[in-house]
Amino acid sequence: MQFKQWFENRAKGRSLPETGYEYRRVKIYRAANDQNFKPMDYVTRSTKFAIEHAEHQAAVNDEPFWVLEAMVFAKDVYEAYNPGEYFYDGPQTPGKIVYRTNSENTP
Repeated sequence: MQFKQWFENRAKGRSLPETGYEYRRVKIYRAANDQNFKPMDYVTRSTKFAIEHAEHQAAVNDEPFWVLEAMVFAKDVYEAYNPGEYFYDGPQTPGKIVYRTNSENTP
């Protein structure tokens, strides 16, 4: 399957409330090279996981990455394929930068 087709056909799992998450809002993180959370972005609830992903992406792509944080509605966060990964499927939301990769070009 081609990447574009796979990317466009990603399926969400259960929402956090459907998994038994009891709070209305949840803090999510994302390794990124922009400053927004967008619908169907991969996210995590672990800063460590997001930092490791940002460092890996910065090394592979030879460009700065950072970790974004946002507080969003739990109903907009869905299970993804890998443990610890989720899809954010809410409105575009600005994130707060909480970590920057070690790069001279990091903004």
